[in-house]
Amino acid sequence: MTAAATRPAVILTINVRDYFQASAFAGSVRPQDWDWYPSRYEQTVSKLLDLFAAENALATFFVLGWHARNRPAVVRRIAEAGHEVACSGTIGRPLADLTVAGFTGSVAAARDAIEDAAGVPVAGWRAPAYALHPRSTWVFEVLESLGFTYDSSLAPRGPRRAAPYQPPAFRIGDLWEVPPSRVNWFGKRFLPDTGSLRHLPFRFYRRLLEGAVGSAPTRPVLCLSSWEFDADQPRLYAPTGNRWLHYRNLGSTDWKLKLLLQQYRVVGVMDAICGGAMAAAGDSTEVSADDAYQIASSGPVVAAPRSSWWRVTP
Repeated sequence: MTAAATRPAVILTINVRDYFQASAFAGSVRPQDWDWYPSRYEQTVSKLLDLFAAENALATFFVLGWHARNRPAVVRRIAEAGHEVACSGTIGRPLADLTVAGFTGSVAAARDAIEDAAGVPVAGWRAPAYALHPRSTWVFEVLESLGFTYDSSLAPRGPRRAAPYQPPAFRIGDLWEVPPSRVNWFGKRFLPDTGSLRHLPFRFYRRLLEGAVGSAPTRPVLCLSSWEFDADQPRLYAPTGNRWLHYRNLGSTDWKLKLLLQQYRVVGVMDAICGGAMAAAGDSTEVSADDAYQIASSGPVVAAPRSSWWRVTP
């Protein structure tokens, strides 16, 4: 058995976004203006692929249809490096702006563009900004009808914005739901893509993962964004708080990811599903789409309330 095989496992996902596509600039950068901004997507993805290759690690890359149409060579390179290529919509348009028919056409077109660019089938989908809420249960039916294997969107946010709980991995019909792990930090709940690895000292991040990989019913599903690995990206206008969160500690993400890859066995979502990690943990129970939003919190949580400091909560 190799040393890598004995390391604790985590599921790592990368939301592929150029710097101007980050949510911090949603109010100031319109998708129709994306072509105007100098792209740095190719060099940041190349940096990530080199980091993964150096440690023989694989992950899941959630790609926009926009990337597949405008820079297909990079999407093909992700697939050729052995990583899973998944779909994250066309241009990150909010679900509230789409009808069922519009959503179906948009997702199908994005998946087709990504499959053409990558040269491999696409099995997974993630909502832009994890924007699923109890009124979006029809999304699961659409994804199943389109032949997707899993969704990875049920991230906990405020009850009026998305799913109020962190469910474990489970099935909705033939569709796997593999939700990103939430971050509870001293009693505060954070989105999985708000830069936990980037903002926290690595020793704290490692401390919380040590608990999560040992007691969670499924492996923690970690989320990073590709723009976090571009310290030299142009500075754009955004509200002060958004700018601070977006640009803080950009220079530290590279070496923190390297440490993560050296200390944990990193796998993609489909690797975990096909390897039996989900079913082996007892997560094959089927629930209805409506029940998906009411499942009590029992998935991996990477930090606990202040009273119990750093530990995983059930």
